[in-house]
Amino acid sequence: MFVKKLEIKNWRNYDHASITLDKGVNIVLGNNAQGKTNLMEAVYLCSVGRSARTPRDKELIQWGQAQSYVGAVVERRLGSCKIEIIVDQRTNKRVAIGGIPLVKLGELMGECRCVYFSPDELKIIKDAPSERRKFIDIALCQISKPYFYALSEYGKNLAQRNKLLKQYKTSQDTLDIWDAQLAKAGAKIIKSRRGFVRE
Repeated sequence: MFVKKLEIKNWRNYDHASITLDKGVNIVLGNNAQGKTNLMEAVYLCSVGRSARTPRDKELIQWGQAQSYVGAVVERRLGSCKIEIIVDQRTNKRVAIGGIPLVKLGELMGECRCVYFSPDELKIIKDAPSERRKFIDIALCQISKPYFYALSEYGKNLAQRNKLLKQYKTSQDTLDIWDAQLAKAGAKIIKSRRGFVRE
């Protein structure tokens, strides 16, 4: 699997760029602040559906523009596919594969697998365990869609349970239901993480 072509419009400091890449090693060379990392960020967006550098999608849009576009043609064993992402100032981000809009972001996982490494990634060694879990989660989500959905389910269940705990009157029966749901999703997550670390 490799990215054959990358096209960006109104993306960070780029008005428009279209780059054809080789199956082997590609070197992107330029002065500081020319947009080398922005290109890598565009590939990462096509891989996991979010930026590696900011949680706010609107920051990806070039200053003064209404929306930005990223398109990547990914060559795979069974042929190629085109991933297209539009980030808009007014609406939610839109993702399509082969011209077909995705209903859930989870459908993007595994279509364009990548490992993004920057100096900031040293935090997986230096910082708290949550950074290591995040790194593992991103890798596993690209490999396994069921893992992505288990992680998503765990997050939703945890939020519901925490909301319930903040209420003045909480029945133990209701808490037990949420605890069971958390344990079920959590067991899948732990098993997958252990397998990943072992590999």
